[in-house]
Amino acid sequence: MVKNQKKISAGVLLGVLFFSLTLLLGIAVFADTREGILEIDVLDIGQGDAILIQTPTRARVLIDGGRDTTVSKKIAEELPFWERTIDVMILTHPDLDHVGGLPDVLRRYRVGAILLTEVEKDLPAYQEFLARAREEDIPLQYVYAGDSLRLGPDLVLAIFAPEKGTIDSEDLNNFSIVAKLMHNKRSFLFTGDAEDKGERRMIAGGADLSADVLKLGHHGSRYSSSAVFFKSVGARAGLISAGAHNSYGHPHPDVLKRMADASMTAYRTDTQGTIEIISDGEFLTITTEK
Repeated sequence: MVKNQKKISAGVLLGVLFFSLTLLLGIAVFADTREGILEIDVLDIGQGDAILIQTPTRARVLIDGGRDTTVSKKIAEELPFWERTIDVMILTHPDLDHVGGLPDVLRRYRVGAILLTEVEKDLPAYQEFLARAREEDIPLQYVYAGDSLRLGPDLVLAIFAPEKGTIDSEDLNNFSIVAKLMHNKRSFLFTGDAEDKGERRMIAGGADLSADVLKLGHHGSRYSSSAVFFKSVGARAGLISAGAHNSYGHPHPDVLKRMADASMTAYRTDTQGTIEIISDGEFLTITTEK
């Protein structure tokens, strides 16, 4: 249970999405339900991250967008052809393999709000992303540890990193947005590209990192996903988003061994394609494309 969270409030309206920019961001989502079913898809977009969340109230959250337009094609495979709305977009940090595909998503979909970190980076794809968001008048909201977003009944996205006042634009990985999605009795931890330094900072800060499913940091890099971090999370399923035959050697054999030692089952986009998680808040199933 995450305590002392600042709230980014959510209300339910029929057929309309609106925003209230006061001290924090207010988000309303569609009232239609999917019979209590939460769907999380770790999209196979090559070397990078892109995660699509569809809530029981039909809110759609996209975490990161890979390095190119592949993400738009993958989203189209998951949503009905008439559905052109992403309610919330989260950019964990502005590296190319996370932000590169987001300008194209902004061209193709109506995006309600964007959550991001307060960093600066002179990356063309990131600058294009910011420019397009401003052209479309999409609210941009910096988030920090302690913020949370209520997405529906028994469904909260809590932010664990970065901490306000500590962000270093020269160390983007360790200041990625780290978020835990809590759905009734089940929880899912998304770590961006957080490495050992960021993991240790969260542990030292007393964050409740426990989760049923962990999206491993930095695509399974050897510099992330320490044994101590795995113990703090206690997940039985680990998701790795990496490109097939990538030049970085992700996921690293040391990480796969640490996963095995922690009795954590590995699911990998590089060998298994898109990973789909379905949960009703009590039970969950994980299936892969291949």
